[in-house]
Amino acid sequence: VPVEKYKQFVGNGAKLLIERAMTYTRSWTQDEFDKVFTLYNKLYDANTLYLTEPYEGIPNILAELKERGYQTAVLSNKPHFATVDVVRKVFGEDTFTLCRGGMEGVPLKPDPTAVFEIMKELGVADDEAIFVGDTKVDIQTGKNAKLYSAVLSEPLLLHQHKPAERFRRLDDRSHRAKNPTWSNESARI
Repeated sequence: VPVEKYKQFVGNGAKLLIERAMTYTRSWTQDEFDKVFTLYNKLYDANTLYLTEPYEGIPNILAELKERGYQTAVLSNKPHFATVDVVRKVFGEDTFTLCRGGMEGVPLKPDPTAVFEIMKELGVADDEAIFVGDTKVDIQTGKNAKLYSAVLSEPLLLHQHKPAERFRRLDDRSHRAKNPTWSNESARI
Protein backbone atom coordinates (compact mmCIF):
# COMPACT_ATOMS: atom_id res chain seq x y z
CA VAL A 1 0.00 0.00 0.00
CA PRO A 2 1.51 3.37 -0.96
CA VAL A 3 2.33 5.63 2.02
CA GLU A 4 -0.05 8.40 0.88
CA LYS A 5 -2.89 5.89 0.62
CA TYR A 6 -1.99 4.40 4.00
CA LYS A 7 -2.30 7.85 5.60
CA GLN A 8 -5.93 7.90 4.46
CA PHE A 9 -6.59 4.59 6.23
CA VAL A 10 -5.40 5.56 9.73
CA GLY A 11 -7.35 7.10 12.58
CA ASN A 12 -10.24 4.73 13.21
CA GLY A 13 -8.38 1.99 15.04
CA ALA A 14 -6.33 -1.00 13.94
CA LYS A 15 -9.24 -3.16 12.73
CA LEU A 16 -10.40 -0.59 10.21
CA LEU A 17 -6.81 0.15 9.20
CA ILE A 18 -6.19 -3.51 8.39
CA GLU A 19 -9.56 -3.88 6.68
CA ARG A 20 -8.95 -0.82 4.49
CA ALA A 21 -5.41 -1.88 3.58
CA MET A 22 -6.45 -5.42 2.72
CA THR A 23 -9.43 -4.23 0.68
CA TYR A 24 -7.15 -1.85 -1.21
CA THR A 25 -4.88 -4.71 -2.27
CA ARG A 26 -7.42 -7.46 -2.98
CA SER A 27 -10.49 -9.29 -1.73
CA TRP A 28 -10.00 -11.33 1.44
CA THR A 29 -11.68 -13.86 3.71
CA GLN A 30 -12.42 -13.44 7.40
CA ASP A 31 -9.79 -16.08 8.18
CA GLU A 32 -7.17 -14.10 6.24
CA PHE A 33 -8.20 -10.92 8.03
CA ASP A 34 -7.94 -12.60 11.43
CA LYS A 35 -4.42 -13.84 10.66
CA VAL A 36 -3.23 -10.45 9.40
CA PHE A 37 -4.85 -8.64 12.33
CA THR A 38 -3.22 -11.00 14.84
CA LEU A 39 0.19 -10.52 13.19
CA TYR A 40 -0.28 -6.73 13.08
CA ASN A 41 -1.07 -6.64 16.81
CA LYS A 42 1.98 -8.76 17.67
CA LEU A 43 4.26 -6.53 15.61
CA TYR A 44 2.71 -3.31 16.93
CA ASP A 45 2.79 -4.46 20.55
CA ALA A 46 6.49 -5.32 20.17
CA ASN A 47 7.35 -1.87 18.81
CA THR A 48 4.73 0.78 19.55
CA LEU A 49 7.17 3.55 18.59
CA TYR A 50 7.84 2.38 15.03
CA LEU A 51 8.03 5.54 12.87
CA THR A 52 6.46 7.58 15.69
CA GLU A 53 7.69 11.06 16.49
CA PRO A 54 6.00 14.35 17.35
CA TYR A 55 5.40 16.96 14.71
CA GLU A 56 8.04 19.67 14.66
CA GLY A 57 7.27 22.35 17.24
CA ILE A 58 4.73 20.35 19.24
CA PRO A 59 6.98 19.68 22.27
CA ASN A 60 7.62 23.43 22.55
CA ILE A 61 3.92 24.26 22.27
CA LEU A 62 3.09 21.68 24.94
CA ALA A 63 5.80 23.07 27.25
CA GLU A 64 4.40 26.58 26.82
CA LEU A 65 0.83 25.43 27.49
CA LYS A 66 1.99 23.66 30.65
CA GLU A 67 3.95 26.73 31.76
CA ARG A 68 0.83 28.86 31.24
CA GLY A 69 -1.19 26.47 33.40
CA TYR A 70 -3.30 24.70 30.81
CA GLN A 71 -4.46 21.14 31.23
CA THR A 72 -3.74 18.96 28.22
CA ALA A 73 -4.95 15.48 27.38
CA VAL A 74 -4.35 12.81 24.78
CA LEU A 75 -7.17 10.75 23.29
CA SER A 76 -6.23 8.02 20.85
CA ASN A 77 -8.02 5.16 19.15
CA LYS A 78 -4.95 3.03 19.81
CA PRO A 79 -5.38 0.60 22.70
CA HIS A 80 -4.97 2.32 26.07
CA PHE A 81 -1.75 0.50 27.02
CA ALA A 82 -0.14 1.41 23.68
CA THR A 83 -1.27 5.04 23.90
CA VAL A 84 0.22 5.46 27.37
CA ASP A 85 3.43 3.72 26.31
CA VAL A 86 3.89 5.86 23.19
CA VAL A 87 3.07 9.14 24.91
CA ARG A 88 5.40 8.43 27.84
CA LYS A 89 8.29 7.54 25.54
CA VAL A 90 7.76 10.37 23.06
CA PHE A 91 6.75 13.22 25.40
CA GLY A 92 7.89 12.15 28.87
CA GLU A 93 6.14 11.47 32.14
CA ASP A 94 4.59 14.83 33.02
CA THR A 95 3.70 16.53 29.74
CA PHE A 96 -0.03 15.75 29.74
CA THR A 97 -2.57 15.98 32.53
CA LEU A 98 -4.37 12.91 31.26
CA CYS A 99 -3.79 10.23 28.63
CA ARG A 100 -6.41 7.83 27.32
CA GLY A 101 -6.48 5.27 24.57
CA GLY A 102 -9.21 2.98 23.36
CA MET A 103 -10.99 1.27 26.23
CA GLU A 104 -13.53 -1.52 26.48
CA GLY A 105 -17.08 -0.18 26.45
CA VAL A 106 -16.16 3.31 25.22
CA PRO A 107 -16.74 4.04 21.53
CA LEU A 108 -13.73 5.11 19.50
CA LYS A 109 -13.39 8.50 17.83
CA PRO A 110 -15.17 10.08 15.98
CA ASP A 111 -17.78 9.31 18.65
CA PRO A 112 -17.33 12.13 21.22
CA THR A 113 -18.11 10.02 24.32
CA ALA A 114 -14.46 9.74 25.45
CA VAL A 115 -13.93 13.47 24.81
CA PHE A 116 -16.80 14.29 27.15
CA GLU A 117 -15.51 11.84 29.78
CA ILE A 118 -12.07 13.45 29.68
CA MET A 119 -13.52 16.95 29.95
CA LYS A 120 -15.64 15.88 32.93
CA GLU A 121 -12.67 14.25 34.64
CA LEU A 122 -10.60 17.42 34.16
CA GLY A 123 -13.44 19.75 35.15
CA VAL A 124 -13.35 21.54 31.79
CA ALA A 125 -16.47 23.13 30.29
CA ASP A 126 -17.23 23.13 26.56
CA ASP A 127 -16.31 26.80 26.20
CA GLU A 128 -12.95 26.18 27.89
CA ALA A 129 -11.86 23.35 25.61
CA ILE A 130 -9.97 23.20 22.34
CA PHE A 131 -9.91 19.90 20.45
CA VAL A 132 -6.70 19.52 18.44
CA GLY A 133 -6.03 16.62 16.11
CA ASP A 134 -4.17 15.54 13.00
CA THR A 135 -6.52 13.23 11.11
CA LYS A 136 -9.90 13.34 9.39
CA VAL A 137 -11.23 11.30 12.32
CA ASP A 138 -10.07 14.05 14.69
CA ILE A 139 -11.78 16.70 12.58
CA GLN A 140 -15.02 14.73 12.77
CA THR A 141 -14.58 14.11 16.50
CA GLY A 142 -14.24 17.83 17.18
CA LYS A 143 -17.35 18.51 15.10
CA ASN A 144 -19.30 15.73 16.83
CA ALA A 145 -18.32 17.12 20.23
CA LYS A 146 -19.26 20.64 19.04
CA LEU A 147 -15.94 21.94 20.36
CA TYR A 148 -13.64 24.63 19.10
CA SER A 149 -11.21 22.62 16.96
CA ALA A 150 -7.82 22.92 15.29
CA VAL A 151 -6.13 20.49 12.93
CA LEU A 152 -2.38 19.95 12.81
CA SER A 153 -0.50 18.81 9.78
CA GLU A 154 3.16 18.37 8.92
CA PRO A 155 4.93 20.75 8.80
CA LEU A 156 3.19 22.37 11.73
CA LEU A 157 0.15 24.26 10.54
CA LEU A 158 -2.99 25.06 12.44
CA HIS A 159 -6.18 25.03 10.40
CA GLN A 160 -9.66 26.28 11.38
CA HIS A 161 -10.23 29.26 13.60
CA LYS A 162 -7.28 30.96 15.31
CA PRO A 163 -6.07 28.83 18.20
CA ALA A 164 -3.52 31.38 19.43
CA GLU A 165 -6.34 33.92 19.75
CA ARG A 166 -8.43 31.33 21.58
CA PHE A 167 -5.55 30.62 23.99
CA ARG A 168 -5.29 34.35 24.79
CA ARG A 169 -9.03 34.51 25.49
CA LEU A 170 -8.75 31.51 27.79
CA ASP A 171 -5.83 33.20 29.59
CA ASP A 172 -8.01 36.27 30.07
CA ARG A 173 -10.57 34.07 31.81
CA SER A 174 -7.84 32.62 34.04
CA HIS A 175 -8.52 29.07 32.95
CA ARG A 176 -5.71 27.38 34.82
CA ALA A 177 -4.89 23.77 35.46
CA LYS A 178 -6.39 22.23 38.54
CA ASN A 179 -4.71 19.46 40.43
CA PRO A 180 -4.57 16.58 37.98
CA THR A 181 -7.00 13.78 38.67
CA TRP A 182 -6.35 10.19 37.80
CA SER A 183 -8.53 7.15 37.59
CA ASN A 184 -8.35 3.62 36.31
CA GLU A 185 -9.68 4.94 33.01
CA SER A 186 -6.92 7.48 32.48
CA ALA A 187 -3.22 7.41 33.03
CA ARG A 188 -0.79 9.90 34.44
CA ILE A 189 2.07 10.13 32.03
